[in-house]
Amino acid sequence: MSNTQARDIIFDKIKSALIHKIKGTKYSYNKNVNDIFENQNNSLELTFAEEFNKINGKFIFCIDTKDFNENIKLLFKQSKWTSLYCVDKELQKILTSAEIPFSSSENDFYDMEAGFTGCEYLIARTGSVLVSSAQSSGRRIYSYSPNHIVFAKTSQLAYDAGEAMRLLIQKYDNQLPSMISMISGPSRTADIEKTLIMGAHGPKNIFVFLINNQ
Repeated sequence: MSNTQARDIIFDKIKSALIHKIKGTKYSYNKNVNDIFENQNNSLELTFAEEFNKINGKFIFCIDTKDFNENIKLLFKQSKWTSLYCVDKELQKILTSAEIPFSSSENDFYDMEAGFTGCEYLIARTGSVLVSSAQSSGRRIYSYSPNHIVFAKTSQLAYDAGEAMRLLIQKYDNQLPSMISMISGPSRTADIEKTLIMGAHGPKNIFVFLINNQ
C-alpha cells in the first residue's frame, strides 16, 4: 500500500467519525469540589508542612522573629554559604536583623548560592508556594537560584489553590500580576536518560520558613 493510499484511508475514517458522531451522555454535576477531596482535620500549618515535605521541600516553623533569626543562622552556617541574594527591601531588613550577609547586585545574580524571597500565599492542600511578578523579588530568582529560601507568615496560608486565587484577586483589586506561578517542591526532571535529576531546571532545594504572626 502506498503512502497516498494509506493517507486516504485515514482521512476517510476521520470523515466517517465526524459524520456519525456518538451521542454524548449529559451529566448533571452539582457537587462542591470539597466533596471530591478528603477533608482535612489538621491545621493549615500542619497540612502544609506534611504536603510540602512529601514533595521534598524543607519546612521550618518559627514561633517568632527571634526563632527565625536562630534558624536562618543555623541553615546559613550548615550550608556553608557566604551570602544570600535578596532584592526585596523589606526582606533585606529581616536579613540585616538576623545578621545574615546578602547581596542585591546584578553582578552577583548569576553566582548566587541561595535566593531569599517572600511569596503571595502558601497552599496547604498541595504544599505549594504561590508567587507572582508583582512581588519585589521579580520573577527571575524563583527559577534561577540553586537554593530557594521562602519567608512566609501564617497569615499567608490558604487551604487550596481556589482560595489562594480568590485572595490574590482581592489583594490586587482584580488587576492580577502578569505572572502567577505555583512552586511545588524543588526542580526535578527525568528527561536525561530517564534518570531523575534534581535542580536541572531550577532550585535543587527549596526551604520555607513559616513565621507565626497570628
